Amino acid sequence: MPGHKGRIFLGAESRDITEICGADSLFEADGIIAESEKNAS
Repeated sequence: MPGHKGRIFLGAESRDITEICGADSLFEADGIIAESEKNAS
């Protein structure tokens, strides 16, 4: 996610939030990112 470089630190462990179901991928966009790219073109 922008601003966090895909990582949130919770206590001693870290989680990559790009692995959460429903989060869009910059490399294989199919949600809001794909829609935004289509609208921008």
